[in-house]
Amino acid sequence: MEFIRGLVLLNRNNKVHFAVTTSAADTLLELLEYYRIPQQDFADRVGVSQKHVSDLLKRKKFMSADLALRVQRVTGIPAEMLLGMDMQYKLAQGISEASDKTEKYLQAYDWVV
Repeated sequence: MEFIRGLVLLNRNNKVHFAVTTSAADTLLELLEYYRIPQQDFADRVGVSQKHVSDLLKRKKFMSADLALRVQRVTGIPAEMLLGMDMQYKLAQGISEASDKTEKYLQAYDWVV
């Protein structure tokens, strides 16, 4: 039996499984498309280059606290939400990347619950 706790699922053995997460890039892309805002205009308003916005949208870069606060001021999207989304996304990506390593990589010791 699984219990849904926000973006986290717990199975019978109390192992944590992350549900599919999105990054701030998804929210920004949706906003830019919905309001037909060019990347350059958005970049000018938040004080970064158009390339930086493009890298954010492609998940090559992630939100800093300073940038999240500027995006909040320009769009009204809470900085905490944007930073939280990026953190959850990066954590989920880190977990999935670990599966590509050797069998012993990140193997928990037997005393870990």
